Amino acid sequence: MNKETLNCELITPMFSSGMDTRKAELRASELKALMRYVYRISNQTLDTQQLYEEEARLFGDAEKHASPIRLQLVAGNLKWKSEPLLLHREKYETKYPNRSIPYRGCFLAKETYSIVLRKFLNKGEELSFYRNLVLLSLILGGMGKRSRRGRGCSSIISADGSVPNLTRESLLPWMTEQLNLLNATTDHSASSVYTMEKGIIRVDSKRVETRDSQKRPVIEEIRLGKTIKDIYQFLLQVDLASHEIKDKYKPKIRDNYKPPTNNLFATGYAYTGSKFASSLLISVTRTSEGELLPVYTFVKAFVDCTKNKNQKPDIQLLDTDYEERNKMISLIEGGTF
Repeated sequence: MNKETLNCELITPMFSSGMDTRKAELRASELKALMRYVYRISNQTLDTQQLYEEEARLFGDAEKHASPIRLQLVAGNLKWKSEPLLLHREKYETKYPNRSIPYRGCFLAKETYSIVLRKFLNKGEELSFYRNLVLLSLILGGMGKRSRRGRGCSSIISADGSVPNLTRESLLPWMTEQLNLLNATTDHSASSVYTMEKGIIRVDSKRVETRDSQKRPVIEEIRLGKTIKDIYQFLLQVDLASHEIKDKYKPKIRDNYKPPTNNLFATGYAYTGSKFASSLLISVTRTSEGELLPVYTFVKAFVDCTKNKNQKPDIQLLDTDYEERNKMISLIEGGTF
């Protein structure tokens, strides 16, 4: 058995809990779900059956494959308290007088915990593969509620194995390399699925067919934002932008763009009987030099607009030119993005 320990620090509050949402609980299942999700959206293969089989090989499934990797999250003296899910409480409750912001058990920022990786079987990939996937997953996402809105983000502060020295300059190149390695699990010739141009990670322009043919959520591009000076002020801007984009933003109708219809937003929505997770993932990472940076990940936004279960699925693609998501980031960053 191979084993490694990654010592982590929370960058943003983590709303993670079990059955009792009033209490915070550190859950390894959330980290593994994040790793599987990052693997899935990173892989640009058109063969979904092959993707499923590779995911089962790497992480296990309920039918044939035992998981070759075990994850343990060690809380140690991790402190928590009850905190509001949204930070703009006064504005929210003034606008919606009949609603109140829910409070949940929350692990506080700057608290530390450990991730223990154990490789049990001679299957899957080397332990270093999973270590790098954990790091990539923590950069692109968080754990717990509102993880697509900057909550539950962590950074690795020390490890048994080798952890790369990631500065602002080296962060995106390293991520590009890791994304391409993940694609190589289903396509050994996929050495340049992703490229980095002008500070943005995108699908290589030579793979137009793959990019345009995808009918599932996959990464379209990844960008970094401005240096964060106050993490709570940043999260407040994220919360405010999440609501403002729906209340005030009216996109211009152009030849190649249709604004969201029927209140369908690529940045997510929740109505009675209808819910759609945002295709703009907002996370926070910390460089080796201590700089806090927003990470904006654009994922293809597919929504099923079928009203009758007996009807053929009516799949709608939202925000094809990123108008809506760019506007939301501009609201967060305080300028054109």
